[in-house]
Amino acid sequence: MGRAWVWMGVAAALICAASAQGQPQATPSPVWTPSAKAPPGRLTGGLEAQRHDFFIGLARTASSCPGAPLSEKCHPGGIDLVLFGATPAEMWWWPDRGMPVWEQAFASRKAVNFGAQGTCSQSLLWRMQNGELDGYQAKLVVLQISEPRPPACVDYAPVIAEIRARQPQAKILVFSTRLPQGTDSGPGPEAGLADNQTVFYARLPGALTLDRAGYQAWDQALEPWLKRFLN
Repeated sequence: MGRAWVWMGVAAALICAASAQGQPQATPSPVWTPSAKAPPGRLTGGLEAQRHDFFIGLARTASSCPGAPLSEKCHPGGIDLVLFGATPAEMWWWPDRGMPVWEQAFASRKAVNFGAQGTCSQSLLWRMQNGELDGYQAKLVVLQISEPRPPACVDYAPVIAEIRARQPQAKILVFSTRLPQGTDSGPGPEAGLADNQTVFYARLPGALTLDRAGYQAWDQALEPWLKRFLN
């Protein structure tokens, strides 16, 4: 009997050691929280709140959007590619900006755009913890980060950790874009979070112009990553 207890203790110690060494943990349970229940001030405005409610509907039904992100143009069938980001990412929706490029480049790739004006690291973390990463299994998560950005939007490490926890099968591409008025100061701090195994980092060559040509350049910069992780 004493020997049995010894072996049970050894087994428990081995399990604890494996957990401490980063063995796969259980994926958090889905949480579908509407924006109305967000802590006061957590979401940056009414538009981001509206987008969150729409996004969790798409996530819950695993609906991708080959065209404009309206319910009649989004359909169930799985999500392989999901894009998060701020205003430049949302503009993939706009007919006079990124939408024509989206329809050509992503329509057949089970893609969905969860970009929203006002997105900041803290608001995005809450959104991800409350439904936007649940209900589907992506192959690639693209996290667009604008340069420069407000001080409150600096720390994206918890966001990346949340993606890894809720989408453990996915590759993560941190994609940095710089607007024309921004100064090119080199790779952002997120480059240090890339391990080139699960998390990767890339920058758009030059500044992002918010017109169709700019989104064509963005698509061209993404294409090698899409071929690598989606095909």
